[in-house]
Amino acid sequence: MKKLLTYLCFALALTACKDKQESTDNKVNDIQAQISMPADPDKLYSYQKDNLPEACESDSEIVCAIENVVKCALNPTASYCDKNTMPEFLFYDDSMFAEGDVLGHPSEQSFKITKIKPIDNQTIEVLTQGQCDKNWFGVCEGNVIYVMTKQFGPWQVQDVYAIETIK
Repeated sequence: MKKLLTYLCFALALTACKDKQESTDNKVNDIQAQISMPADPDKLYSYQKDNLPEACESDSEIVCAIENVVKCALNPTASYCDKNTMPEFLFYDDSMFAEGDVLGHPSEQSFKITKIKPIDNQTIEVLTQGQCDKNWFGVCEGNVIYVMTKQFGPWQVQDVYAIETIK
């Protein structure tokens, strides 16, 4: 009887774990269907403050959302920069920093998408390799991650953070 009870508990635990995994897999599959990778996955997107395009030319919503954040990092007063749909720190005034301080807004920035990682059924992390001409809180140089959501229409960047490269 003890063996039967042990096997029954083991079978129930296995079934419960399997159902949860299938549910997680379905959510990831749902979000993956909404991800439109850029046509050229190895493309380096580069921007300069004095020469910013008004509209995004990519056919990928993800690239366009990141591009808007980068362009607003370079020029937060541009007409397409919306404080309600972008991370707050993009709009910090450079006058908060000392003249020549590396924390001010960059004037050149680029990124290359290296991986898109689904988090749940409406959130993804877009891992990029970024470069810029200032430190800017450490979120434009190296491994920069854009947390994006598709909660209310097109993809929007909720947060930006960076991780250190382990050598």
